[in-house]
Amino acid sequence: MPELPEAERARQAIERRALHRRIAAVDDRDTYVSRPHAPGEIESALRGRELVAAHRKGKSLWMETDDDGPVLGLHLGMAGGIAIDQEPSPRGWDRFTLEFEDGGRLALRDRRRLGRAVLEPRIDRLGPDAEDITRKQFRERVGYGRAPVKARLMDQSVLAGIGNLLAE
Repeated sequence: MPELPEAERARQAIERRALHRRIAAVDDRDTYVSRPHAPGEIESALRGRELVAAHRKGKSLWMETDDDGPVLGLHLGMAGGIAIDQEPSPRGWDRFTLEFEDGGRLALRDRRRLGRAVLEPRIDRLGPDAEDITRKQFRERVGYGRAPVKARLMDQSVLAGIGNLLAE
């Protein structure tokens, strides 16, 4: 189950292996993963652009594109991962794919189909990143309330990056 550590590993992989590569094509046909975008909408926004920076807050990833182009947001869902320069999944689990001009590819590989690919993701709805929060901030944000502690920990608007596994 991808949580903050897995999302950070995915961000690091994107930073090491996918930045400064020009996008030749995008497979955004899965309307569930790419909702609310129509098929081809993400492709027309990203084709010809280059990924220039990779970021993470909590479990959310986003990549900036060159020339102040659109931001691509990715969320791994519950069972997803990022596959860079790997052969397509033989089981059809590559739900969203960027193909680069150099022949490589970046795929959101998700057997459960719970991941997301979206343009201009709403990162402002997330609370502070669980990796960066101080003890005082943690107590202020999570320490008090009527909801069970686990529910407060998993509320991404309170603290971004904690899921069911880490909250246990």
